[in-house]
Amino acid sequence: MSYRPLVFILLFLPTVSFSSSSVPEIKQQNIHQQAQEKARQKNLATSGKDVQGKESTLNNNDGEFSDTPGCLAIAEVKLEKLETVPRWLRLQRTANQSVGHCLNIANLRHLVSMLENRMMKAGYITSHVSVPEQQAGTGKLTLQIDAGRVGNIALTEGSSDYIHIGNTFPLGSGELLNLRALEQGLENMQRIPNTDVAIRLSPGDTPGTSNIDITRQQHKMWRTAFWLDDAGSRYTGRYQAGAAFYLDNPTSLNDLFYFSVGRTLEYKKERGSRNHAFWYSIPYGYWALNFYASENSYSQPLSDELADFYYHGESRNTSIELSRLLFRDARQKTTLSAQLTKRSYRYFLSDVELELQKKDLTNLRLALSHRRYLENSVLDATLSAQRNVSIAGNEPTAEMLYNGYRPDSRILQLDLQAWIPFQLGTLSLSYTPHYFLQYSPDKLISQDQFSIGNRWSVRGFDGEASLTGNSGWFLSNTVNLDLPRWQQQLYAGVDYGQIVNRADNSEAGKHMAGGVIGVRGELWSFGYDLFAGAPIYKPENFPTDRITLGFSAQWAW
Repeated sequence: MSYRPLVFILLFLPTVSFSSSSVPEIKQQNIHQQAQEKARQKNLATSGKDVQGKESTLNNNDGEFSDTPGCLAIAEVKLEKLETVPRWLRLQRTANQSVGHCLNIANLRHLVSMLENRMMKAGYITSHVSVPEQQAGTGKLTLQIDAGRVGNIALTEGSSDYIHIGNTFPLGSGELLNLRALEQGLENMQRIPNTDVAIRLSPGDTPGTSNIDITRQQHKMWRTAFWLDDAGSRYTGRYQAGAAFYLDNPTSLNDLFYFSVGRTLEYKKERGSRNHAFWYSIPYGYWALNFYASENSYSQPLSDELADFYYHGESRNTSIELSRLLFRDARQKTTLSAQLTKRSYRYFLSDVELELQKKDLTNLRLALSHRRYLENSVLDATLSAQRNVSIAGNEPTAEMLYNGYRPDSRILQLDLQAWIPFQLGTLSLSYTPHYFLQYSPDKLISQDQFSIGNRWSVRGFDGEASLTGNSGWFLSNTVNLDLPRWQQQLYAGVDYGQIVNRADNSEAGKHMAGGVIGVRGELWSFGYDLFAGAPIYKPENFPTDRITLGFSAQWAW
């Protein structure tokens, strides 16, 4: 290639008349590639079976004691071996509710039931209260806490034994046996696809202990997946395909791994996109460690008048995330996570790198996630705070130095999702709202800005243009109709989104709305999603198709 025309373009690029504005197209392509990577990462991640515990059905009836006139009243309740259970159970406070009531068999049984129910609700399902020999006529009642402990944890005969139990359960031999810890261990084992797991408690070798007997069968240790969709851009190629290879429990530590590759179908050096990614996840009791790395690139012609030249972008993303389950019971669980991400972006005009556009960024993200079961519904909420941090090798970019961008920019995000099933006559339906909010007090680079107007945020738009800003929100509303006979689901949705402060400092055109109808389903190992969308409201002169058709197809084995 002759570089003399290229030098001319670099010197006089602002004066060249393009058939369309290349700068918005290039910025939009960066936004589009970023949104696609987030969607790919979400779709490729393996989600195991969620374990929802059952609440205690014992009758508590706090304060309902049976008294008769002239009886011997309870003056004091002493709980022996109280130190063997956690202090936060406050069993002594529960026991003190009986003080002043009659010391009789009915009240004794009721008090024991109250204490055991308190432990049962906290997950200590093998702990009990016993009544030792009493000193008659004193009004002093003595009860003993018999804490249930773990005996042996072992696989049953005939189970698949390529598994390490030590990092799976957050409890060991001799520790207090807690149902929530069993549920966490079961969840860690059931995160592996093609695996059947059952847990049974049996009497231990010593009094007060229970053995944890695990029956486990892993039918397959690897998987493959292929996909095809039309989520690409018209500038790089609309049709895309990819493949992923999974290893399930490769090291016997209930870990997961995948490697994926993808590209536009008609890939060329000057037009197309491609990507590959690596993901690894391993649990350790209540903890989990996730590692993710990806590389993405795209190329698009500069313009019709400069068809021999193309714009090329490359990005690399490496992140490590550590999460810890803070709390769980029969109806909810809360998780805290910390993620450190290293990002780099490089841009080229044909084969010449544009030094002023390169970026090397590192950000720290803290997130608090909560899942709540409400009758038959499920609510998921995540609140996160992200901040760019300076580490060795991270220099402020030209964009930051001269355009007012903070190198330590801050971002707050709130993500709310729900699944609410309901019946309409004989029809089984569900409502799945999704609310997402981003707020930043800072001016953000394009890779961190909030955007709406594609199949992942406000649907009904073709995704070739977006509204962007430092802050904004969208609400997605979808009603689904289940058709189990055909293994299909019909759905219809209406979305609305708003940019609070536009990236171009314009007050015009800050919100949009769109609608979509579609069908998705599965047939054997083949999954598909077909949809049609249209804008309901859009800013004046906002470019998009009147009707947007789209599809995605997956095959897994």
